[in-house]
Amino acid sequence: MPPQPQPSPAGSDLRGLRATSRRLRRRTAGTLLAGHMMFTTICCIAAQAMGTELLGHVSAGLLLATLQLMIILWSLRYYGRTATEYKDPEAERVRRHLAATGQGEGR
Repeated sequence: MPPQPQPSPAGSDLRGLRATSRRLRRRTAGTLLAGHMMFTTICCIAAQAMGTELLGHVSAGLLLATLQLMIILWSLRYYGRTATEYKDPEAERVRRHLAATGQGEGR
C-alpha cells in the first residue's frame, strides 16, 4: 500500500487566503451596490425632487451624488485597510511556505 500524501500546510493557508478575499470582496461590493441603488432609486422615483434647491444653489441631486462619492471613497479606503490587515499577512505566509518548499519558483 503506497504511503498517503501528507496534507500541505500551504493548502490551509490558501483556503484562508481565498476566504479572506471572498469576504472582503462581498463586503465592499455590498456597500458600493447599496449606495448606487439608493441613488438610482431616488433618481427614478423622485426625479423632480432631484432638481430642488436645498442650500442656496445646491440641489438635492448634487447632495445625493456627493453622498454616493463619499460612500465610494470610504469603501476604497476600507478595502485597502482591510486588505493590508488581513489579506497581506495570509499571502505572505503562503509565499514563505512556497519559497521554503521550492514550489514558488518561476511564477
